[in-house]
Amino acid sequence: SPAARQLGAIPFLNGGLFAPAAVERLCTQADVPNAILLEIDERVFARYRFVADERNARDEQVLDPAMLGGVFEALMAGDDRRRSGSFYTPRPVVNRMLCDALVAFARSELERLRSDAGAHGDEAELPPNGRLRVLLQALFERGDASGLSAYWAAKLDARFERLRLLDPAAGSGAFLVAALDLLVDVRESLQTRAGLRADRAALRRRIATHNLFGVDRLGEA
Repeated sequence: SPAARQLGAIPFLNGGLFAPAAVERLCTQADVPNAILLEIDERVFARYRFVADERNARDEQVLDPAMLGGVFEALMAGDDRRRSGSFYTPRPVVNRMLCDALVAFARSELERLRSDAGAHGDEAELPPNGRLRVLLQALFERGDASGLSAYWAAKLDARFERLRLLDPAAGSGAFLVAALDLLVDVRESLQTRAGLRADRAALRRRIATHNLFGVDRLGEA
């Protein structure tokens, strides 16, 4: 129609989510009561739980941020996806990348702090390098900070406060969402181990606004 052409070139959204269904085209004057729409909503959507963190979903049927990655990928032509490398990375792969990178960061920071620790007695002692890596893996993979003393837990938490993590190809934001979830878990464990008051909601806001950054060359990202 002339009105549609005035909108210019609009990317095609496959699926026809807002296109009239066959029954709508046949029954153009139909007036569906709100009670029926409510019943449809309760019978269909009540089976799902909308969540921000897919890790808390267990075996439930949920709609989570991973869906954005699939939508973002589906909106791009195949050639464009291959050319730009725009493919959704599954959450287990993202978590492994994050854990490996942050374990290396934490280990490097602790080693640097150990060399500057001075005379703090036993509290300044860290396990040998091999054992330290095992303890850090337990922290990032299971949220277990018991292998670190309260002294080192507080020091490492302070280092994470200064961390800046950048995703140079943010896309749907799946990497940054996973990083947020992981850093909240790790810092909550460290603060608890250090005897500090761990406020999970405050941690989440702080990390999201001060530690995580993302850019993307594609405007639709």
